[in-house]
Amino acid sequence: MRVRRALDLQFQVVGEKLQLHSPREGVLYDGKALRDSRLTQFLVGMSGWEPEGAATGRLAEIADLSTSVARAEVKRLVKARILVTDKDAEQADTFAAAPLWSAHGWREAFTYQVLSDSIKRVDYRKRDGAQADIATMQQYLAEGPEPYLYKPPVSAEIVALPAPSKTLNATMHEVLADHGIPEKASSPMSLQDLSTFLYYSFGQVGVKKTPALGDQLRKASPSGGARHPTEAYLMVLNAEDYPVGIYHYSVRDHALEFITAEIDGDWVARHVVGKPEWMKISPAMAIVLTSRVERSMYRYRENYSYRPIHHDVGHILETSSLTARALGHKFFRGFSVDDREVSRKLGTPRLTEPTMAFMLLG
Repeated sequence: MRVRRALDLQFQVVGEKLQLHSPREGVLYDGKALRDSRLTQFLVGMSGWEPEGAATGRLAEIADLSTSVARAEVKRLVKARILVTDKDAEQADTFAAAPLWSAHGWREAFTYQVLSDSIKRVDYRKRDGAQADIATMQQYLAEGPEPYLYKPPVSAEIVALPAPSKTLNATMHEVLADHGIPEKASSPMSLQDLSTFLYYSFGQVGVKKTPALGDQLRKASPSGGARHPTEAYLMVLNAEDYPVGIYHYSVRDHALEFITAEIDGDWVARHVVGKPEWMKISPAMAIVLTSRVERSMYRYRENYSYRPIHHDVGHILETSSLTARALGHKFFRGFSVDDREVSRKLGTPRLTEPTMAFMLLG
């Protein structure tokens, strides 16, 4: 049997206590031995697989212990899951995959993948799983209200939108087929088309009733737990029946909230798009997608649920692409947003409402 230290051990100071946290194994170790730097030295050296006997000898030498005492200490560390063994096939697979991710600069992403994959799931197929989930939501509500269903208004200056068209006058075959719908010449999107586009891409199409959290939003795109954390900010560069500028789309009111007129194509090309050649569709506007991450954090309090935030954005990008095509407009999507500059321009908190992606409409 071979042993090594558990994945990404972390030292934590809690009050006056020094603790060793193993996030992959889900354990905290706060034994008195942590105050002995020799244990730290031993664990630092256990970065790769070693036969149990070799690990025992290493600890015996570092801590000046007899072989029998060192062997017992190694077994205790294995039992505490501070050390792991290759007898566990999952541990062996985890560390076998790590070099591939690290070689491509994805070491931190690998840690997230492994840690989120180890989280125990609620089995919603079973009645007791669903009931436990409802009880958990009720507990969260007792501790404090959930984040607003709708993003609070960002401006008192409103541009009203007409009622969206109830049909898109295009079949699914036409939308999906190459050249199925003729594209309009590059021109500003009319307020009517914009209303329809925003409604099907981001708007509220109904209400979902949930047992613990009450009414939640329904939109054309699915969202994990009906959280719908994604927000849309329009950077209008060319328009006829509404002013050029930056807007937030209000889902609650199906309206545009005006933020500033200070926007131009060069700024969008540099800070939103990133590559000048991607501007070749001569966009009338860019739409930046952000995520109110607390919407999802509140409901799902484990790091696995960071994944669906990205899924949410992906669903919306595809729904938006299909809607734009049905309306005859050019569409481009990407992810190369300069998060700091765009957040500063929008006035959004970069770490609690990060920018996730963008789309161009022509």
